[in-house]
Amino acid sequence: MVVAVQRANSFGLSAAWVPLVLVTMNVVCALSAYPAGVAADRMSRRTLLALGLGALIAADLVLAAALTPLVVFGGVALWGLHMGLSRGYKPLGLPRPRRRPTYAVPPSVCSIS
Repeated sequence: MVVAVQRANSFGLSAAWVPLVLVTMNVVCALSAYPAGVAADRMSRRTLLALGLGALIAADLVLAAALTPLVVFGGVALWGLHMGLSRGYKPLGLPRPRRRPTYAVPPSVCSIS
């Protein structure tokens, strides 16, 4: 996401337009999440993972080769598509998290030096 914002800034988009980059990505993510969820019910996880990875690779290539701000927004839209596609398979294959005992030391206390 930072790459998309930096790439948009490299074309002279002022800081006032940065939220438009994020809004574009989130709108595409929101619009693609429901169809991706339906697709997750009908196809294998590997296929959906491959589609999401393909969208990410395409987004990176478009952002790298962009010559105009409009093409940058196309890359940002592809990145949003990747996010929408990748939301469909993540919860399916992950094991349930184990609950910590109440006497466990929080990780933030352990990292104090």
